[in-house]
Amino acid sequence: MNEWARLRQLRDVDVGSLVTLLALLRAQSVSGAAAKLGITQPAMSRALERLRAMLGDPLLVRVGNAMTLSPRARSILPDLEHVIEAVGVILSSEGPFDPASIKRKLQIACNEYTQIVLATAVVSHIAALAPGMVIRFVAASDSTVLRHLEDGSVDLMVAAGRRDGTKPALAVPDSLHDVLLYRENFVCLRRKDPAASGEALSLADFLATRHLDVAPSETTISVALLNEAAARHGGVRSVGATVSSALCVPSIVASADMVSFLPRHMACALPHHAEVELVELAFDVPEIDVTLYWHNVTHRDPPMQWLRGELTRCVQRAVGVIT
Repeated sequence: MNEWARLRQLRDVDVGSLVTLLALLRAQSVSGAAAKLGITQPAMSRALERLRAMLGDPLLVRVGNAMTLSPRARSILPDLEHVIEAVGVILSSEGPFDPASIKRKLQIACNEYTQIVLATAVVSHIAALAPGMVIRFVAASDSTVLRHLEDGSVDLMVAAGRRDGTKPALAVPDSLHDVLLYRENFVCLRRKDPAASGEALSLADFLATRHLDVAPSETTISVALLNEAAARHGGVRSVGATVSSALCVPSIVASADMVSFLPRHMACALPHHAEVELVELAFDVPEIDVTLYWHNVTHRDPPMQWLRGELTRCVQRAVGVIT
């Protein structure tokens, strides 16, 4: 089919139908899509039937009490998001983007690590350039954050994982874009011992000493990487206690016969304790990749493009990455 024949075929397809299709595929629910677009459920049901006839595909398939995407719907969703985003840019009446005049909220999904290590740099940097920007850091839940990125309630996600495909790795759908911010290694926090002050922790001590873990969830990557390091050398870690927040680690290490292993920048950012020292490891533990993620929907949005660039630069500057 030549270009003009294709254009004639598309002449009767209106943008509203594509917007409705996108809402249905994202919500995977007629009632949910209707609520998002502010129309009645019967009207959305009729629109779904028209779209099914136009595309020759069921699009949404019932599985039990829920609806799921058909294989074709799943395959066209990324392209559909690009099309709607491009149409929005074309029809936008906004003038050149000016960070100083922007008025909007920025929601960043992340964990405690991100807030302890990066929040100060991010907030101060963005506030200086875009004083009308209101930044909110929200907890990143594996079960909901992808949905929040899709519906726009979260703009960006900062997450730690491994980008080389080895486990534990982040399961990232094709609808997300990402950029590596930096790589992070582990250090040890231990009670000061005049006989071994400043000495790197040996593998033998790593395996023989009781550990204080920081695990906000059952899938915390630092725990998995430390377990992997022990298993690689034929050992098993002895965990004496687990806390959900790193803020209490220095005081516990100072009073209990335990050591704790944290990402370097988090360990350095914690409150100083006179009885605790930070030491290097004399053996290898896999590094953590700290990555910024965003959805197709905002990939070409000028304010979000600017924000991603500024956030990347200020984060890398804060952790000493040389670019």
